[in-house]
Amino acid sequence: CGTGSQVFFLNKLGYEVVGSDISLSMLEIARNKAQEKNLNIKFLEGDIRTFEAGKFDAVITIFNAIGHLTKSDFEKAICNIHNNLKPGGLYIFDINNLDYLLLENNITKLTIDWQKKTDSKIIRDVQYSTINKDGILASYTINSEQENNQDPKILHSEQTLQIYNAQQLKDILEQNGFKVIDQLNTNGSKFIENKTDCILTVAKKY
Repeated sequence: CGTGSQVFFLNKLGYEVVGSDISLSMLEIARNKAQEKNLNIKFLEGDIRTFEAGKFDAVITIFNAIGHLTKSDFEKAICNIHNNLKPGGLYIFDINNLDYLLLENNITKLTIDWQKKTDSKIIRDVQYSTINKDGILASYTINSEQENNQDPKILHSEQTLQIYNAQQLKDILEQNGFKVIDQLNTNGSKFIENKTDCILTVAKKY
């Protein structure tokens, strides 16, 4: 749940929500927000692969959360999510679409070049990505911070995500106790194999 944005959104719509994250620092921010809003929302520390939170009508993991897991860990997470759902419960999640990112130069659409200027400082972040046919998305970030015309401080970082196409997701889910109800664009429009950049999947526990 990160710092809780989706939890507070769903709570406002009237849903009873429990937020979970592996990061204590993220949860601390979420709990402080809840306290400021005078909301009684439960936030729990837990690993999606093993955490037993209870039995729910639905589990939601969004913003490419599953991409941070290896394929084997994703299967462990699906099995654990299955265990945390009531019979007929829904698992809803999104992930970048591998077929789209492999097509032509679509990977370049993930490029970021962001700059902020103040009276004394210039901060710039540049990020570019690569992807291979196995779905390993690697992103490389260069952060530059320059103050009062001094030499800029440069930091380099990188991360990798595991990306899937729609059929791969269906196969993994069906092998682990789920039936795929629908796959959509994240804005709710129809999913098109090579044109939809991100897949929103709705699966039902059986």
